[in-house]
Amino acid sequence: MQTRNTSAVLDPEYVKVNEIKPALSGYLRQSMELLSGDIVPDDRVVHDVRVHMKRARAILRLVSQGLDYCNVRKEIAALKEVGRRMSGLRESSVHRRNLRMLRKQHPQLFSALEDNEKIGIMMQKPQIVSADAEFMARGIPEIIEMLRKSGFRIRFYQVGSISPMTLLRSLDSTYNKLVNIYLIGRNDPSPEHLHELRKRSKDFLYQLSFFRPVDARHIKAMEKKLDSLTRNLGHYNDLAQLIKALDYRFVPGCTPTALDEIVVIIRNMQDKCLEKIWPAAYKLFSPRRKLINMPAFRLVET
Repeated sequence: MQTRNTSAVLDPEYVKVNEIKPALSGYLRQSMELLSGDIVPDDRVVHDVRVHMKRARAILRLVSQGLDYCNVRKEIAALKEVGRRMSGLRESSVHRRNLRMLRKQHPQLFSALEDNEKIGIMMQKPQIVSADAEFMARGIPEIIEMLRKSGFRIRFYQVGSISPMTLLRSLDSTYNKLVNIYLIGRNDPSPEHLHELRKRSKDFLYQLSFFRPVDARHIKAMEKKLDSLTRNLGHYNDLAQLIKALDYRFVPGCTPTALDEIVVIIRNMQDKCLEKIWPAAYKLFSPRRKLINMPAFRLVET
């Protein structure tokens, strides 16, 4: 009979994982299919491909302890380059969406900034802002080829030979690094540190999903909390990047009053994100917590 006990030690017999290699290959194949459509990918395609690349890199980090680390590191770099090349279109889309939302809520402020060139450019439709689109149209075949080569190399990875306990140790390593990143960000909540917390939380979220066979109920509950946390961290980062894109610097008596007010409104939105981020992050990454002592992994046979 299976029972739970706070002093239980995880029995290797209970450490089972979902198949990893099919998922990894699937993300690359799906990305190539998405990019083989329109000449210039729309916002949804760009978003989905970038998410596939993040998931694939998280998987590679998970299996890296059981494979040739140098080869895995090169593969991670190759997939990161794919995401980097598509980042321009993604950022333009997010800035445009956030500015339109702000304009809808504060029309008078935006009327006072009709002559602001940066805001005007960021709010234009994708087909008008064509520099990124033209670059992507030329680069799509190259990106597809990069994905094809990665998929070919991954075919030879002996992922199935990696023991579940090795994968669990890798997940534990991800979690321990994440706790440190959380502490760095909590003590110095700069946009850069919060962005790093989001990236590594995403890694942990994507890796954790493969351990659902251990305890689906508790692991899905953790995934739900992590997903909410990363969404708030992502929204905070999008707003930070918007302020950066506006090239805003407060100079008393010199910056337009309407622009000052819009930036204050954006920072208020960031504060609301932080009100949700820190309590959730503490529950997940408290310094005294250990992965092995979480409910999902406290299984013992009696």
